[in-house]
Amino acid sequence: MGPKGINWTEAFQFYCETIEGRLPSYQDVADKFNVSKTEVGQKALEQGWIKLRQELYEKGKNKFLEDKAITISQSETRQLKKWREIQDLTDCYLEEINKDNSLKFVHRLFTVSKIVKIAIEGERTVLGLPNTSPPIKQNQLKNVAVELPLEVIQEVDHLFMLNSNKSI
Repeated sequence: MGPKGINWTEAFQFYCETIEGRLPSYQDVADKFNVSKTEVGQKALEQGWIKLRQELYEKGKNKFLEDKAITISQSETRQLKKWREIQDLTDCYLEEINKDNSLKFVHRLFTVSKIVKIAIEGERTVLGLPNTSPPIKQNQLKNVAVELPLEVIQEVDHLFMLNSNKSI
């Protein structure tokens, strides 16, 4: 306790706490503890309040950033695990489709492709990789040949026909 029964430890603690979104001034401390601003300034100078408050702020900021980095890392690890689980499930699903080449699985292929896209984009996002690729130039497509079995072409045509009849 100081003169006038002031608890300077408590005054310093008040000086380090935010009030209404800002740090208190010497005047705020003086008003709260019913002393003059000069007395507060002298005590603050003796005890190095400005430097101590700055050190506390830096420690707090560093702790916050460290905690934030840990949280982000844990989140990324969880997300990456989930995306890989989805990709594993998709691989199993694709194997099922490959075992049974009947065209009843064609509609499932669209679902699988959406799942794969989401899973890959999720993993790439977690890893900080881009999810888009540069556009393909027309001359890059000249030598690309896509061959589908006649049955697949017929089934796709059939699906388009069914779909177009439903929308009429």
